[in-house]
Amino acid sequence: MYLTESLSSSPYRPTLKDRAKLILGAAIYPGHTKRWKGYVEQHPVLRDLAPTLPKIVHKIYRPYLSNHLGCGGRVAVLMNHYTAIGEAGLMQLVRRAALVPVTLAEFEGKAGMPVSLKLSAISEAHREGELALHLCCQGQTIYTLSFTFMLQDGARHLALGGLQGLRAANGVIKQLTRELHGFRPKNFMVAILRRLGACLGCDKVILVSNRNRIVVNWRRVDRISSDYDATWIEMKAARRSDGNFELPCQAAPRDLESVPSHKRSEMRKRHALQSAVEIQVETVLARFRTTFGR
Repeated sequence: MYLTESLSSSPYRPTLKDRAKLILGAAIYPGHTKRWKGYVEQHPVLRDLAPTLPKIVHKIYRPYLSNHLGCGGRVAVLMNHYTAIGEAGLMQLVRRAALVPVTLAEFEGKAGMPVSLKLSAISEAHREGELALHLCCQGQTIYTLSFTFMLQDGARHLALGGLQGLRAANGVIKQLTRELHGFRPKNFMVAILRRLGACLGCDKVILVSNRNRIVVNWRRVDRISSDYDATWIEMKAARRSDGNFELPCQAAPRDLESVPSHKRSEMRKRHALQSAVEIQVETVLARFRTTFGR
C-alpha cells in the first residue's frame, strides 16, 4: 500500500522492535551507524522522511541490493545514491515519490488498454533499491523494477536489484505484451531504465545475478522462480567479474534490416511506443529539475 497522506499528517511512533533494531545495530556497527545517521541528519530529504519511514535508518543493518555487501558497503552505496540524487536535481522528485507514486508516463496499448509507468521511492521493495518503477494496467502493478544509483571506478551507474512480476498473472502479462506490440513487459522496463540512466549521465545498468540477489527468507529460496541470469543473458547483457551482468545505458542503434520483413511493422510500432514513453519520462524529470533546481 502506498502512502497517500503528507508526512506531517501521519506522525510515526517508533515501536519497541524499531528501537531494538537501532540499539542492536548501533552496538554491533557503531562507526557505520554514526556515519549513516550523520549523513541522514544532514540530508534535506532523508532528514524529513526518516521520522515517518524508519527503514531509512534501519536498512544499513539488513541485506540490501546485493548479498555480498556488508554494513560499510551498504552505507557507502546509500550515501553515493543520495548524493547522486542531489547532483541530478531530483531530491524533490524523491521526496514526492516517497509519499505517493509519481506518474512518469501514461499511454494506450495496441488495443487501447490504458498503461502507466510510475516511480516510488524508499517505501517499496526497499531492500532491492531506493527507487522503483511500476508498470501498471487494469488497476494493478504488473511489474516492479527496483534500482539505485551507484558510483564505481569514478563513473555513475544504475544498479538493478530486483525485477518482480505480479504472481499468478500470466494472462495479464500476455495481454500486456500484446498491448506493447510484442514487447515483453520486463524487457520494456529495462529499456526504459537504460534510457533514464542515459538521461541522468549514467554509463551502465548493473543487473543483479541469481547468486548476488537479495533473498529475504532463506527458507523460501527454493520457491523463487525468477531466473535473473537467464533474463539478462537473453537481453545480451555482459557478465561481470563480480557475478552480476551489465548493459550500457546508451543502447545500440536499432537495426530493422535484421528483422524478418513480416515483423518490421510491429517492430516499428514497438520502437515508436518506447520512444514516446521515454519522451514522457524525460519531460517529467526535466520538470522537477527545472522547477526545484539543483
